[in-house]
Amino acid sequence: ASKYSITSYLADVDNEINKHQNYQEILLAGHSLGGSIALLYASRNPSVTTAVGIMCPTTYIRDENMAKINSWRERGYKISNRDLPQNPKKQREFTLPFSFIEDSMQYDVTLEISKFKGRLILIAGEVDDCVAPKQLKDIYDVANYPKELIVMSGIGHDYRHNQDETEKVNQTIINCLQ
Repeated sequence: ASKYSITSYLADVDNEINKHQNYQEILLAGHSLGGSIALLYASRNPSVTTAVGIMCPTTYIRDENMAKINSWRERGYKISNRDLPQNPKKQREFTLPFSFIEDSMQYDVTLEISKFKGRLILIAGEVDDCVAPKQLKDIYDVANYPKELIVMSGIGHDYRHNQDETEKVNQTIINCLQ
């Protein structure tokens, strides 16, 4: 599999989890695609006791993405840019092959989350223009208890660029965990 694939990311998580087999509790958390990876992995691995999905999509194949996906298919790849965590003004460019989409078609959090028996915390951003809060509600609706869904007022997908918003999201998660 391409290094840019959900299958590969799940294998990476599995490798890390297997390095630390002596833990009694394992919490997996992630934002956006990372949140989807955390929830998918937790659904497949009973050693995960808590999963936190922050503004994570149910699946990449959604109606609002179809124009981008079709363009991506025609080209065979897309150029993606990411800011660097230690320097948000710097960008890293990389080529994401269409095989990412082909691989992602086999994954849908809403079809797997009901297998997760641990504690689930979902964080939605009220003004998220990338992952609508409804997607997290869809995950919540099919998940087992214990579960929480928190919609953060005034918070968008890229909240990490704002220190106050980052602290607000982090504190909300900490409060849920206590």
